[in-house]
Amino acid sequence: MLAPWAPLETPVEEIGGLQQATCLLGLIPSQHLEQTAEQLKEFGAAFQPLGTAANRHACIIIALNENIADVQKMLRSVEFEPVNFERMTGTVAELTDRYQKELDQAKKQLQDHYDKASSLSENLLNLQILHDHYTNLLNREETRGTAPATEHTVILEGWVKKREYPLLEKIVSNFQASSLTKIEPAEDEEIPVEIENKSGIRPFEVITRLYGMPQRIEVDPTVFLAPFFALFFGLCLTDAGYGLIMVALSIYLLRKLQGDKKFAALMVICSLSTILCGALTGGWFGDAVQILGISPLSKARDAILRFGFDPAQNPEIFFRLALGIGYIQLLSGILVAFFYKLRQKRFVEATCAHLTWFVMLNCFAAYFFSTKQLFVPEEYGRFFLKLAIIPAFLIVLFSHNEGGILGRLGMGVFNLFSAIFYIGDILSYVRLMALGMVTAGLAVAINQFGVMASDVKYVGPVLAALVLVGGHAFNMGISALGAFVHTLRLQYVEFFPKFFEDGGRLFQPFTKKYNHIYISKN
Repeated sequence: MLAPWAPLETPVEEIGGLQQATCLLGLIPSQHLEQTAEQLKEFGAAFQPLGTAANRHACIIIALNENIADVQKMLRSVEFEPVNFERMTGTVAELTDRYQKELDQAKKQLQDHYDKASSLSENLLNLQILHDHYTNLLNREETRGTAPATEHTVILEGWVKKREYPLLEKIVSNFQASSLTKIEPAEDEEIPVEIENKSGIRPFEVITRLYGMPQRIEVDPTVFLAPFFALFFGLCLTDAGYGLIMVALSIYLLRKLQGDKKFAALMVICSLSTILCGALTGGWFGDAVQILGISPLSKARDAILRFGFDPAQNPEIFFRLALGIGYIQLLSGILVAFFYKLRQKRFVEATCAHLTWFVMLNCFAAYFFSTKQLFVPEEYGRFFLKLAIIPAFLIVLFSHNEGGILGRLGMGVFNLFSAIFYIGDILSYVRLMALGMVTAGLAVAINQFGVMASDVKYVGPVLAALVLVGGHAFNMGISALGAFVHTLRLQYVEFFPKFFEDGGRLFQPFTKKYNHIYISKN
């Protein structure tokens, strides 16, 4: 910043050319200016303030060489900021004029570039098409360049889906000087993985891919998480009105989006679940139906509510429901692991590491229900509690099959102690109730604010509309985000560890990729 140095008429390259003294240039805060001048007099130093900028004064200080160390120490105490004109020539006025011309020239060049870019934007689509086209050509040549080749032949080695192998044979057969050979993979070779599901389950592949691909011998968890994910999302929102809006938005995105539409389809399914859960819990934009007082709507709400419950009046039912479906999901994860190990013929591990937990947890659950006189007669409770000793014994003895006998028993005891972790996992599902209650509570509060705003003289209806639309839009957005994140967490932290390990290498076929355009197959 040259402005505060404008009064300086000496060429900047000549400043500091002294033998017995040292010249210092810098900026001093305005509040320290007088103090600095007084202290510099004590050192016999010359002090000349120049211009100001942003509450700081530009100044020149000249001190004898034998006093310069003390002067610099004092200047540091007053927040002195040194300024260096190194590699600059001419007076400050000349420098200002020179830089201003360079700035004007740069602005003109920038405007020229803007004008040129505007004219090129008319051909933006063509440029994007060419970019994607030549990028694909480049990728093809790079792939061919890495393949083993002689003067007349080239060998391409890769993976193809089993069901697409006949199509590959047909394509290769169209070329006379070509052949196709199927190679069996080596035992230690890493085979890429792809997951494929039916149309109703396919949108939930987004969740699996976010976590990681299964190993080639593992089970695809998508089909198992799908119903739970949709149900949990709906329970976190529990408002049919929000669900209707989200369905409309999701269908709109589904129609407008190009390329992969799995996430939009996922949101359609989750929004439908939200409508169902909201209707069964009586949530229609909070308590809007009750406030409006329209008899047909109230009767319809009450009729549907007979098949559900009102969380505001019966929060304990919601609490039990959250724990119950959490318990069911954890058991399903254990069963998936059990049957997966059976399919691999690892019978001991399947029985002692998974089936034992399934039996023991259900024994504890049966005992708990018997104490509450629910589902299980009280006289059977102690029987199930004693029955739990058998799987517990098997867990201690056989759940860990590595190391010596003492090490195996020690790990078995530790594994048995991890039963307490299952309690923590089940309690994690209480977040479904918490989020559902918060969403409903905020919706009710927004409606109350809307009613209060409607009483404002003259602008009441307009103000009420702003409060209701803005408030419900915010509540729906933040609640939907929370529902997605926490439902995702339940799958990744509580459900997947029961049976699923990621680590598979994603199958990435060599294909054309388009970043700027979309080519429809219709």
